[in-house]
Amino acid sequence: MSEKKRILMVEDETRLLRLLEINLHTQYAVTTVSDGQSAIEEIRRGAFDLILSDIRLPGASGIDVLKESVRKNSETPVILMTAYGTVENAVAAMKIGAFDYLLKPVRINELKMVIEKALRFGELKTENRRLRQKIRTLEKRFPEFITVNPRMQAILKNVREVAPTQATVLIMGKSGTGKELIARMIHQFSDRSEGPFVPINCAAIPADLLESELFGHEKGAFTGAVRQKKGKCELADGGTFFLDEVAELPQNLQAKLLRVLESHRITHVGGTRVIELDVRVVAATNRDLKEMVQTGEFRKDLFY
Repeated sequence: MSEKKRILMVEDETRLLRLLEINLHTQYAVTTVSDGQSAIEEIRRGAFDLILSDIRLPGASGIDVLKESVRKNSETPVILMTAYGTVENAVAAMKIGAFDYLLKPVRINELKMVIEKALRFGELKTENRRLRQKIRTLEKRFPEFITVNPRMQAILKNVREVAPTQATVLIMGKSGTGKELIARMIHQFSDRSEGPFVPINCAAIPADLLESELFGHEKGAFTGAVRQKKGKCELADGGTFFLDEVAELPQNLQAKLLRVLESHRITHVGGTRVIELDVRVVAATNRDLKEMVQTGEFRKDLFY
């Protein structure tokens, strides 16, 4: 169950403050104060998802509360209320950074709609900031992809579009064209960027060891298996598993990879315990998989 959004309500009319709290506390985590200075102290002390404030308050005004909120975190939406509204005041408040400006008496249903709209707006601002930060990070980490080449710009556009999804991704291209770099960028743009990025080159590992490298093994599973070992897929739990040269997978391992994609579960070589995984698979190849599907070298159900 997701946490309730935190709302700070600032209102010096005790009855109205209580009425608002009664109507909102079941849906939100509500903090109430009755003067502007207390509101400013609450803002400095904690984090709120939304602030709802009267303009005329004892001590500091609602405009002061708005300014402090903008200073602390400009992504937090602030809704101002007043019984003495003018167009000039509304425009001034919006210029400072208010999300909306409501005239009293406020209808509860209308207020709830404005609150939901403001919360969504705040979430979008936060998401946009995080995306901009990721773009700046990527530009620093991958300066070779700061490009004006139209084809590369198209690739980067595709990366930005697919990265936030949970979709399995197949990257096709000739050797040496930067497929792993693209895979790393997809990982960095995704919600999994704080998790591991674990690559494996299927063509670089002997066939008799590949299953163990991919999915792990139990102690005694085969000669030389002196201890349990996690496979690359398991090490990528919570992040991204990059399968380079996926076309080189033998048919039996193609079937096992398909099960991972469908069920997000693996079993170690020589084991019986089913291990649940949260992993995204990005694969790459320099071969024509459609042609390999037609010749029976690559599983059709895995390709599609």
